[in-house]
Amino acid sequence: MLTESDLDSSSVTTFTVTPEGEHSRVQILTTWQGARGVGGFFERLCAGARADELERLDRYAREREPAYTDGKDV
Repeated sequence: MLTESDLDSSSVTTFTVTPEGEHSRVQILTTWQGARGVGGFFERLCAGARADELERLDRYAREREPAYTDGKDV
């Protein structure tokens, strides 16, 4: 587990990798107290972009062959 805190906002992101047999599950969770007004608008806009980025990362990872077999690098 790795936790990243943004020093300029209340944003905290936790990256958790959990072994599942021959694979691993990766969970990325971000929380923050959103600002109001124009600042909040841009925060929400960026949050939507991050969701798209995570969906593309998930799709990419699922399309790839495992990098190793039997615990040995190929």
